[in-house]
Amino acid sequence: MKYMSRYRLLIVIYGLALVPAFYELGFLQRPAATVAGLAQPSPAADVLIDLYPDSLMAKCLEADRVMFLNYDLATARRLLEDALLNGCKEEETYFYNYATILMLMNEREECDQSSFLNVHLGGKVLPKRLWLTIPRRKSPVKSDRKWSKIEEAVAHWRLHDLSTNDQLDPRVAYKDLKFPAPMAPDTVYCMAMSRDSKRIVVGRQDRVLRVFDTAFRRFSAIPEAHTGLISAVAMAANDTRAVSASLSGDLAVWDMANGKLIHRLLGHRNDVYGLAVFPDGIRCAAADRDGMVRIWDLEEGKSLVEFAAAEQPVSSVAVSADGSLLATGSWSGEIRLWSLQADQPRELQRLQGHRGLVSRLVFTPDSKRLVSCSRDKTARIWNVATARVEFVLQGHGAPIYGLDVSPNGKFVVTASEDRRVRIWSVEKGTALRSLATRPRPRPLYAVLFAADSQTLIWDGGANGLEFVSTLPQ
Repeated sequence: MKYMSRYRLLIVIYGLALVPAFYELGFLQRPAATVAGLAQPSPAADVLIDLYPDSLMAKCLEADRVMFLNYDLATARRLLEDALLNGCKEEETYFYNYATILMLMNEREECDQSSFLNVHLGGKVLPKRLWLTIPRRKSPVKSDRKWSKIEEAVAHWRLHDLSTNDQLDPRVAYKDLKFPAPMAPDTVYCMAMSRDSKRIVVGRQDRVLRVFDTAFRRFSAIPEAHTGLISAVAMAANDTRAVSASLSGDLAVWDMANGKLIHRLLGHRNDVYGLAVFPDGIRCAAADRDGMVRIWDLEEGKSLVEFAAAEQPVSSVAVSADGSLLATGSWSGEIRLWSLQADQPRELQRLQGHRGLVSRLVFTPDSKRLVSCSRDKTARIWNVATARVEFVLQGHGAPIYGLDVSPNGKFVVTASEDRRVRIWSVEKGTALRSLATRPRPRPLYAVLFAADSQTLIWDGGANGLEFVSTLPQ
């Protein structure tokens, strides 16, 4: 006990440092095809970064954080290189993370004199068992062969025997994978409901656009609606049209009566992440990976305005109910408000607070508040007039993707990868209910209020959509 008391601070620090290892090792067991990023950062990461901001370990933890929260590959790579090239050996799984980042960035650069091989091993040849696995050849590789940085990082990972499973090798698990990685094909990623609650447009991760009839509880489908995964959907033109966007960079306008394609909107040069229809029902705003937002005429099928909304990819967009404001959220966590009073949108305010990617934005029906949610596991209610946050909604244990405001403007609903749905008061910012998905819990990426402001709709898995009555009027 005497030694425990004397070295208690040191014991706490080392205990905290071990937690990230369990998160990283847990990541290695997940199927790569359904992982949307690296492992969730340890709860102790923030403490360690604050206590020792200049330490090598803190740089590795910060790399984890920006990867998980912001999908920021470039910053994560820079932080890991700084730590690993300066001798960081506290957690060897960071070599795996580094190799993963290089694969996702499609990096094929060869090693130089300052690379890991020279810095960490002093130019010594790695054990022959590793030479034979990177890459596999019929004969041993000579010591003067040029390695790529990916090969070298994998070699260091395997050197410490964290795994011998070839399927976990980043060169296998992340081959031809675009970041962020796709989800399971049956995942409901986005939904939009008609104002009479009779039809719901659903986008799953299988390129099939579906329309759900709430009276008969059945789907009709438009197969191969896009060549890329469907990323956003909306209703337009008094609910007679549906609009869908995809990761192939195109938008499509559909006739809700017969499922026929009316327009294919081309012009975005990269993935489209966010979509919002104007109150007039004949225009929409679409946000893409290049940080651009385009405003489209849905009747004519042409682009009206294009402007740069962020330096990072724009992940979400919303238009106020009165049509005067547009909001954009980016991978950096920043939200920007834009005036739509002139032909060209004009930036009004920047809302700072989220630490992770802004996944959804919704204005309240009176246009006085903006609600946002993020991969940082929080949602926020902002006052539009003052550009200040009124409430931070905390309680989810994983990134939040599903968000909606009730038609009566009283409630906010959030849905998360933690498999829970939470209902909040708009006026007080307090949690009212917490619900679990049924019959088997699953991560949720979309949730809606029905027109009665009482019923919630979310992904019901094989059962289609789940309808849950939650609150009195």
